[in-house]
Amino acid sequence: MDFADPVNERIWLESPAEQALIQGPGVLTNSGDIGAQQIMATGNAVSLPWVPDILGLRWQLAESIIIVGSSYAPFIRGISKRKCTLPLMEYCNGESAKDFLVSFLNHVVLPDLDYYDKVRLLASDLADQRNVALLDLCRASYTVRGTRCSRNTMDEPGEYTFKNKLSPKRDIAGIHSSIRAAASRRLFTAYVEASKQRAWTLQRFSNSEARRIIALGSVTEYGLLKLFWDSGIRTIYQRSKPGDHWSPSKTHGDKWVLNYARARQTVESWLDEDNPDWWVVEGQLNDVPRRWHLLPVLHPARNGVDIDYSRTKKLLRIM
Repeated sequence: MDFADPVNERIWLESPAEQALIQGPGVLTNSGDIGAQQIMATGNAVSLPWVPDILGLRWQLAESIIIVGSSYAPFIRGISKRKCTLPLMEYCNGESAKDFLVSFLNHVVLPDLDYYDKVRLLASDLADQRNVALLDLCRASYTVRGTRCSRNTMDEPGEYTFKNKLSPKRDIAGIHSSIRAAASRRLFTAYVEASKQRAWTLQRFSNSEARRIIALGSVTEYGLLKLFWDSGIRTIYQRSKPGDHWSPSKTHGDKWVLNYARARQTVESWLDEDNPDWWVVEGQLNDVPRRWHLLPVLHPARNGVDIDYSRTKKLLRIM
């Protein structure tokens, strides 16, 4: 692992202040509240740092792969519903990105069969683990705070609140689900599009010669394309349609998290081995001409049609 990355140190040192610009102390104290678990876990006095990126030693080489997710699920022990968790004291006592990553790898990543093991399966045969960079668009754990009275009422991932499908129609705080869903989408967008958050992600692409990008799920796909577009890159198209350039919808607003980047182009529809396709992103980043191939793939938690990623890996081998 690359434990000496300077961007990760900036994430570790600067993210608490970035967090305070989005949600400050004292606002996430009740069950049902939505936001970063990093501030829910500390009594809201100060935020814990966001999650630094997981980098192999050779992640900057051209043959490497950059794998991007949408946001971290809650992972702090004692308040999170997931199986593999990080002790709060190890999180609090970490003095550097390296300290955190060593603990995070040992407690969360390596023993996790539900998510990280499937990500490893996806990257296997395609790149040495030393040639992989793994990060999320939102480096905070986007979370719905639970009552924390039992294992079933611990903190849960917050992305399920984007849709107006809660039952009952009003949550435990008496807020109508449509209002809550819209507020959650706006809040998530604020996290993903925070200035330093975006700068750190763009540095991953500018600091590596890797040309292959894997987007885990439709939210990540759309978020990455928006990131490139907003950075000034305008040549974005599907390999199969080079003359049909992409741009963000002017009508989606905060509902971009509910839509596909290309209308009706589901993530599953990219699994066409007879007509291989992916996004091509071309432009200048930090005044350097670059070209990336970006493939949306089924999220490990929502992959029912390519469970071993064998079909996906066929596409990645030729991408």
